[in-house]
Amino acid sequence: MDKKRNMGTYLLASVMPGVLLLSVYIALGVYPFGQRSLLITDMSQLYVDFYSYLIDVFHGQKALFFSWEGGLGMNMTGVVSFYLASPFSFLIAFFDKQSVTEGILLITILKTAACGLTFSIYTRKALHLCAAPNLCFSIAYSLMSYVIVYALNIMWLDGVIFLPLVLLGLHRLQDKGSMLLLTIAYTLLFIAQFYIAYMVGIFSLLYFAGLCVVEKRFSLRTIGKFFVSVVLAAGLSAFLWLPTYEQLAYVYLPEPQSFSTGDVTFSKIFSKTLFGSYDSLTYGLPNLYCGMLTMLFVPLYFFNRRISLREKIVSAVISLLLCVSMMVWRLNLLWHGGDEPTWFPYRFSFLLTFCGLFMAIRAFRYHKEYLPRAYGLSVLFSALLMGGLWCFHYEWVAFENLLASILLLLLYGFFMMVSCFRPQLKNVLAVFALLSVCFEMGMNGGNLVDSLDSQFGYEDRSTYTENYNRKEALVQQACRLDSGWYRLEDKTRRNANDAFSLGYHGLAHYSSFTNRNMSSFLSRLGVSARVQGRFLRYSGSSNVIDSLLGIRYVIGRRAPHQDYVPAAEIDGFRLYENPDALPAAFLSSTDLGGFHIAQDENVFEAQNHLMSALLGEEKEYFTAVDGVEMTPSRYAYPGQWFSDGWCTVTKMEGEEAYLEFSLVNDKDQEIYFYMTSSGFADNNYLFLDGRILEDEKHPLTGAVDLGWFEEGETIKVQMYLNGDLTYLQMPLFYGFDAEAFHQDCDALKARGMTEITQDLTGLSGTVEVEEGEAVLFTSLPADPGWTVWVDGEQTPWNTVSDAFLTVRLSKGSHRVSFTFCPAGLREGLLITAASGAVGSLGVFWFRFLRSRVKSNGRR
Repeated sequence: MDKKRNMGTYLLASVMPGVLLLSVYIALGVYPFGQRSLLITDMSQLYVDFYSYLIDVFHGQKALFFSWEGGLGMNMTGVVSFYLASPFSFLIAFFDKQSVTEGILLITILKTAACGLTFSIYTRKALHLCAAPNLCFSIAYSLMSYVIVYALNIMWLDGVIFLPLVLLGLHRLQDKGSMLLLTIAYTLLFIAQFYIAYMVGIFSLLYFAGLCVVEKRFSLRTIGKFFVSVVLAAGLSAFLWLPTYEQLAYVYLPEPQSFSTGDVTFSKIFSKTLFGSYDSLTYGLPNLYCGMLTMLFVPLYFFNRRISLREKIVSAVISLLLCVSMMVWRLNLLWHGGDEPTWFPYRFSFLLTFCGLFMAIRAFRYHKEYLPRAYGLSVLFSALLMGGLWCFHYEWVAFENLLASILLLLLYGFFMMVSCFRPQLKNVLAVFALLSVCFEMGMNGGNLVDSLDSQFGYEDRSTYTENYNRKEALVQQACRLDSGWYRLEDKTRRNANDAFSLGYHGLAHYSSFTNRNMSSFLSRLGVSARVQGRFLRYSGSSNVIDSLLGIRYVIGRRAPHQDYVPAAEIDGFRLYENPDALPAAFLSSTDLGGFHIAQDENVFEAQNHLMSALLGEEKEYFTAVDGVEMTPSRYAYPGQWFSDGWCTVTKMEGEEAYLEFSLVNDKDQEIYFYMTSSGFADNNYLFLDGRILEDEKHPLTGAVDLGWFEEGETIKVQMYLNGDLTYLQMPLFYGFDAEAFHQDCDALKARGMTEITQDLTGLSGTVEVEEGEAVLFTSLPADPGWTVWVDGEQTPWNTVSDAFLTVRLSKGSHRVSFTFCPAGLREGLLITAASGAVGSLGVFWFRFLRSRVKSNGRR
């Protein structure tokens, strides 16, 4: 009977949160209940495209650990382990690319349901809470503010799912000496999301230490088993985390820290436990709300004599440590693995929410022993603390949310006091309390979703599907026009990871695993690479860069560069062909090993320098056009120019203002523009002679091709000031000699790789070296996972400024092959296999041999 009752509780603990969250999304109008989707910030910029790519992987059309689609060809191990390794990701295989948004909705609902299920199991097995109270706290856990807000980073929810199982495994280890559940939970967590697993790992160590202190059991055998479980789980998951570590070690470039916790205080942290409390998604405060039932019982936890002082101290210390970690930036960084988070600065905050729920549940266990006045005092205490927040005038503490929090607190206090006077009504009160929790958590979820929608906006489903349908047709048209090797880019892309959905080989990419050696090198050439080099865009590319990288086709509304010819058109979007696109590899005239871009070289001089190195003679395709004048509009006020070339510009608040840069062109030529600045908003547009450059809808961090101008023509570029304070340098205007560049590209093509064949994880081709030794330059980003074969023999490779592969070849005709296998994958698989063998032997010993030894002993 108890087993059936528990199964019913577990079922409801998973179904009810899922239904409640679905109702929130239905109210939002998410498809198929409306035209909206869950695409917002990272869900839109990262996950939807990576899930689309995963669909191709499941269908055997793409490789799991390497992709030609993003970043010029990239190691996908980190992307898989950070964004796609969850067991729930397999569900995306049942959807096609046009319905991937519905797949994301399903996975989000099921992950939320799983949070309720695992917490319900934990509270039943470890804290001995059952029936309606179990459901109340499980729903509060699964729909806490952290889950609702960070559902847009859906992989983080796996940490919330597996945390209760890890802690239940610790109880099993302490009580029964069993390592099995703990090892399995750790293994699944390490595989599903290594980043959040790191945070859960630290917390579980604190929890285990606290468990030993509270229960006064410091068995070296148990402690040893704990560390064996951790090591065994690490070994079982090594096939994924080891190559991920190798990739991070190669692509990670330390950056100066630019953010701090500022003036985060206990009062601000407490304010985020209120109903509907939301300040900002970017660098806002931690999201901690998990219901007013928790707020009612946490004070009672510390005044309950049945709970040992030792346990209270341990709980207080761990909770205080988490709070202080949100206030002290160095501790915050420690929780994030030492890497400064870009947005979302308190990604471990669900651990503090868990502490609150743990203490509330422990206090609730003794609810029958409390007098009515205990509930009254707890309500009064919590209400006074909440009311005190009004005195701080925090913008995110709205009066209606404060009032709702106090009313909900009074409601739960009323239920508990009635149960004291009328214990025969406990079942009825339990149902009312459960319904109240459902209503409360559902409404809080709705408020948070509305706040997210107001700040960033959940996109319509059509923003993805229409972009996919239009662009996919052009990509297929390019395939029909050209069956050879080439890359393709999009000036009108939806985001930097479109290539993963559309299936073309592109330059742009955004993730935590962008090859920052390569992106930093390209940024020195004028390509847009923001957010510590992780946000690599096609913006800023030039004729030179397009050709060197083999970008033969470009999607846009206008020709991206001079001499690009239209090849196809669909719904106003054109496919342009670059006649100077070079093959994946070609022979350089110099060694390239010592090539580097000097600090005083601007982006156009750097491109001249690189082409000169490749051709073995001085080239100057880009030449400066002098005589630039800056004219501020009304309400724009330039400050003084500093010795380092920077100038400050302010504008009158609330007024429209812009800067105009003008010059007279000195000859017939294509003109490029580049400006180093800080303070232009992400949606800043560039205007040329009053006409908006529609394809340039991104921050001005890259070079811009303004087009063809005749001699004596006046060029006027306007840039609107979206911020009140802007820092800038005088922009560069450079003319481009397209004819000279075209001739030199023909020479490089003659030295290029031919008969190129490509598979999912590599390519090969034929190269002719006519005399002496030569260096083969490739547009393949350098990565330790590459292996180069020349005529069937493995050959060492070098790099150009750690960015692109080069190979030294001898005279003659060579078949050169490049194959990719993530560094550390083979070793990781061996460690996983060995750990699996050790684990299997351990299970066999403890389950079979030990029992036989005991039975023989009894005989």
